[in-house]
Amino acid sequence: MHWVLILGDKRGDQKRHFGKMDFVDNSLDPATGTIRGRALVPNPGGFLTPGQFGRLQLLGSGEFDALLVPDSAILSDQSRRFVWALGKDDIPEQRVVEPGNLERGLRIIRAGLQRDDRIVINGMQRVRPGARVTPTSGQIEPLAGS
Repeated sequence: MHWVLILGDKRGDQKRHFGKMDFVDNSLDPATGTIRGRALVPNPGGFLTPGQFGRLQLLGSGEFDALLVPDSAILSDQSRRFVWALGKDDIPEQRVVEPGNLERGLRIIRAGLQRDDRIVINGMQRVRPGARVTPTSGQIEPLAGS
């Protein structure tokens, strides 16, 4: 299992260091919500020192193909998360989705959309159920700097 250690200095600059998990305990401490683990990370030049703190991002799986949509295209209705997808004759319909983590500034969709679905990414406030829309092509791009 790979991970990324992000260390920041007093000016707010961040540096990423990559490592590999060597051991992960099989139980969670219910009092603190933590789990013990051990990782191996190269330390050239001694950038890691005793007592230093950092933020650790632990990846739960390897890379996989996923649908990515802008966070702004995902709306909420009580406890459901949905997107507007264009159905037959360009009539929008709500598609309940299961959002995942952010990747490159875009939200992973775990379930609820197919690869060829067309979704509304701009102007969601003007969409009305059952009312035809006039779609225009749009491009979904990762956020700059991600």
